[in-house]
Amino acid sequence: MEYYGESVLFVLGETLDQPIKVDIQTMDVYCGRFARIYVEIDLNLSIIGQLWIHDR
Repeated sequence: MEYYGESVLFVLGETLDQPIKVDIQTMDVYCGRFARIYVEIDLNLSIIGQLWIHDR
C-alpha cells in the first residue's frame, strides 16, 4: 500500500498531534488494511479517535 511509507505516516500523524513512531507491524505490512502510529496527544484538547483516508 502506498500509504505505508514511514514519512507519509508521520505526516498523517501530525494531523492528530505529535507523532512518535510507526508501529513495527505496520512497517512490516503485517496488519493489512490498517496503519498504527504512536502519537503524543494533549489530553486537555478534544481527542480524534480515527483518521480515515479514502483511496481514489
